[in-house]
Amino acid sequence: MWKNRDISIQEYLSLGYIFLLILGILGDTIYYHLLGINIISYSSVLDVLLSPIYLLTENLAVPIVTVFAIALMYYTRVKFSPKFHEKNKLKKWYKKIYNVEQLDKRYSTEISHNHILQLSAFAILALFVGLRTGAGLTVKKKMEGGSLKLNHNIIFRDAEQLNAAKEKKNSLYIFYVAEEDNKLTISPIEGNIKKILKIKSD
Repeated sequence: MWKNRDISIQEYLSLGYIFLLILGILGDTIYYHLLGINIISYSSVLDVLLSPIYLLTENLAVPIVTVFAIALMYYTRVKFSPKFHEKNKLKKWYKKIYNVEQLDKRYSTEISHNHILQLSAFAILALFVGLRTGAGLTVKKKMEGGSLKLNHNIIFRDAEQLNAAKEKKNSLYIFYVAEEDNKLTISPIEGNIKKILKIKSD
């Protein structure tokens, strides 16, 4: 649909939101699946719609990686690769590895901004999935070994309180690993939680 025309700014923004929405949902699904829960079951529609904002504010690496990936893709595809091909296409080792005729056709055609964004989106998606998988496995290992850092004090309405490693809080639930526990606990917030206090680091 967009092959023969440039996308407008409004369309870029809409696609960017959808892309971040997919990243947020996919990342949380993978991460919390590794911890033994289906996060979608504990999320409201509002939580899902706001996931792009949470993704950007809670993970500063996402916007940084996004800009870096787009810049890297642009430089590699538009600047570096055509020059590298032109310099080496007559060399024997290059001909053995690459299809020179096919690359001649590819680099003779001007690449569109849309194509750069598509390549960047794929790279960001693959990187983000890898990062969330790695983070989930790391937390799972620490959780099972009892080595998660206690970072919050949760005070319930019945005056009970506990120290815990808070993993997530959405509009409905708080997800945490209690002190001397090795599994993720999910507690409803409304009518149950009075305060959530951050424990100051020593």
